[in-house]
Amino acid sequence: MGQIIGLKAVHAGNPLPKGVKDAEAADLMKAFTKISQPYNGGVSTNFAIPSSNDFYREGEADPFYSAIDETTGTKEVTWNVVDFDDDTMEFYFGTTEPAKGEIYEGVKAFVFDSKSGGSIAFARLKYVATLGGGINKTDPLQIQVSAKVLAPEQGGYSWWPITTPEYTRLEDGAGAKTIVYNMKKEEVGRLTEQRALDTLTEKIESFEIEGNDKEQITLYLYPLQLGRLAMISRRLIDLDLIFDDEQMEGAVKRMWTICSEKSKEVAEIIAIATLRTQQEIEDMLKERTKLIYWSPTMDTTALTNILSTIVFQSYYADFMNAIRLVRTLRVMISPTTTAERIATTEGAVSGDK
Repeated sequence: MGQIIGLKAVHAGNPLPKGVKDAEAADLMKAFTKISQPYNGGVSTNFAIPSSNDFYREGEADPFYSAIDETTGTKEVTWNVVDFDDDTMEFYFGTTEPAKGEIYEGVKAFVFDSKSGGSIAFARLKYVATLGGGINKTDPLQIQVSAKVLAPEQGGYSWWPITTPEYTRLEDGAGAKTIVYNMKKEEVGRLTEQRALDTLTEKIESFEIEGNDKEQITLYLYPLQLGRLAMISRRLIDLDLIFDDEQMEGAVKRMWTICSEKSKEVAEIIAIATLRTQQEIEDMLKERTKLIYWSPTMDTTALTNILSTIVFQSYYADFMNAIRLVRTLRVMISPTTTAERIATTEGAVSGDK
C-alpha cells in the first residue's frame, strides 16, 4: 500500500461488527457517506504505549519478567471541523440545537482517505464534540472532535491501514455498485405498473430500522392521498427527481446520488410517507425525520431502496404530468420570466419587433 500522507476525505458509516479486515467490511465501507472535511491540520492519532508491570528478584536491577497491561494503552483520534451546517451539527452533536447542555456521544465506523492512495479504517469510534477556536482573523470557530477507539462488537481488528474503498456514493459521475442501476426501461415500466397497482389496491409496504437504543422499529409506507402526495411532490421537484419516460433507466442511479448527498431531505420524504394523517405529520414529522436520518441501519443503500419505492409508487402518468405542470408554472411565474413578459409587451406596444 505504501505511505498514508495528506488527508483527502473522511467517510463514516455504521460500525463494523467484525472489524476492518473482515471479508464483509470491504463491502460495508463502500456504502459509507462522505462527511465534512476536517480543518487544516487533518487528523491526529494519539495511541499511548501500554505500561507494564515489572517483576524483580531481590537485589537485581533488571526485571526477570515484564507483563504488559493492555488496559493502559488508550487510543484516541482527534480532528477539528469549521463547518456549521445542519448536517454537520447533527452528526457531531446529535441535534441542530446543541446548546441544551446534553453531551452527545456518537458511535460510527470511519475511513480516513489519504492523498497518497491508502486509507486507515476504524471499526468503531466513540466520539464527542465541543466548541473551540475563536472568532477572529487568525483563529476560526471550530468543532473540536475527540474519538476513542472501541473494539468491534464481534471481535476482529479495531483499526488497520487499508486500500481506499471504491465508494458507491456517486461522485464526479462515477459508476455505482448496485444491480438495480442496470434496470432497462421495460423493467422499470413493469415495476412502475406494479407499484401503481399496489397503490390502487392500498397494499401497505413496511420496513424495519434500528432506533438509537438499538430497538427494532417497523415503519409503514402508506398509500399516498392527495395531501401527502402534494407534500412529497414538492420535495421531489426541489430535489430534481422528476423523470421523463426516456430518463427512467437512470432514475435509481440519480436517486442514489441524491440519497448520498442530501440524505436529510430524503429522510423527510420517507418520514412523510410513513405518517398517515395531517395531524400525525404536524405532530411527528420532525421527530420521525430525525429517527430515520440517525438510524444506524439507514445507509445510502437503504435510503435509495425506500425512496425508489415511494417514487415508483407515485410514478403513474397523471401524477407525474401534474407535478411537471407545477414545475412549469414555477418557471412561468418566476420574477425573471415575469420581467421578460413585461419587456416583451412593452416592446410590442412601442412597435419594437
